[in-house]
Amino acid sequence: MAKYNEFKNDDYLLTTNLLGMTNFTELEQAEAFTFSIRATQIEQGAYNIMAFSLTNFVGLHRHLFQDIYSFVGQFRKVIRTFAKYNI
Repeated sequence: MAKYNEFKNDDYLLTTNLLGMTNFTELEQAEAFTFSIRATQIEQGAYNIMAFSLTNFVGLHRHLFQDIYSFVGQFRKVIRTFAKYNI
């Protein structure tokens, strides 16, 4: 998950997660578990993706991560790092 670095992302996620988790490995596992449940809901039709518009993309993000983070569905200023290049 260490893909964002605006707030030293690991620390930021540990201090803002809704589960109160303080161990990053456990947070990753919880995120994967809740994501899979929400993704299954999409597959079963409990959440419909109407189109790939910005509004629907934000709604999808909110749906998938709503159990873990309060900031879901909002834009954050982040720096993506690939290999050794910042873009």
